[in-house]
Amino acid sequence: MPRLSPAYLRKGLNISPFIPHLLPQTRTIEQSIAEMKWMYDVIKERTTVENYKEGRMMLRGMVMRRAEGVPLQYVLGSQPFGGIDVGCRPGVLIPRWETEEWTVHLAGLIQKNLIQTTTRRIPRKLQKQFGGKKDITLPAENAPPLHIIDLCTGTGCIPLYLSTVLPPTTTHIAAYDISPRALQLAKDNIAAYASHLTHPPKLHQANILNPTFSLPHNSVDLVTANPPYIPPRDWTRLTAPSVRHHEPRLALLSPDGTGDGFYHVIAEKAFGAGARGLVMEVGGWEQAGRVEGIVREKGWEGVKSWGDGAGRGRVVVAWRNGGWEWLAEGPKGREEMKPEVEVEEEK
Repeated sequence: MPRLSPAYLRKGLNISPFIPHLLPQTRTIEQSIAEMKWMYDVIKERTTVENYKEGRMMLRGMVMRRAEGVPLQYVLGSQPFGGIDVGCRPGVLIPRWETEEWTVHLAGLIQKNLIQTTTRRIPRKLQKQFGGKKDITLPAENAPPLHIIDLCTGTGCIPLYLSTVLPPTTTHIAAYDISPRALQLAKDNIAAYASHLTHPPKLHQANILNPTFSLPHNSVDLVTANPPYIPPRDWTRLTAPSVRHHEPRLALLSPDGTGDGFYHVIAEKAFGAGARGLVMEVGGWEQAGRVEGIVREKGWEGVKSWGDGAGRGRVVVAWRNGGWEWLAEGPKGREEMKPEVEVEEEK
């Protein structure tokens, strides 16, 4: 990483005395200014600061934390995720844009392929409130319920987002994690949207690697998971310093040497429970290829990998034949982005 020149640091200092503190983390003056604005927005939203001096002291404290390498999401206390705001705290993995991308895409696929709808006429006197529309599409009455289980849920970002965009009366989601700290944060995140949720996701503490762990038999349609997938040997090479020093290894490091340990268990448990679909995040095309093989060995009839917006292998999906083949439809154009030799990612 190139060093910052004294001239560039002076340029930042002339704008704000805080910028030279942020530059080692942000690398650009523009990003430093943006982060300072976000920090001050948080101060205004979450406190009753009434004078300039007090607000500046609070801003200084946030800047100093950021200067120490604390991830911005921990400093701000949240991260946008598909239109919702997910709370973030030290000790719980920060939601990544890659996870947000495939979760939003998955929600669209579910709405397109599983959600039964009906069209109703809008009364003339109310059409203006709906932008002049004469009809509205609503979930069909007596539609069959959809049961989803999210494993290694962390902040709860995946089940929370799905709960907010899928029909509230027919969508039932449960989420599992081993970490009490993660489950408490997930509980708080769900509570923040409680008024919008008819059936809030149910949270469970469990070690899914425990041989006694099992999923409810014939009570789940879809299993999602973003499990730890970094091999211990690659911890330093594939992770940024801010990740190594501040985010939980429990949520990132796979317990085995290949990084694939969780996928064996998740694919087997989901298939044994009768799930019809499976969606798991992975760390690149090479791992995606290995996980595809694991999933096939567990009995899944259809398997496909999705790419992400950076061209990396990001998700392995699997399904049983007979109506869930739509899971093969990854984000548009991403399947064609698979490189001959993949550049290793840094979390």
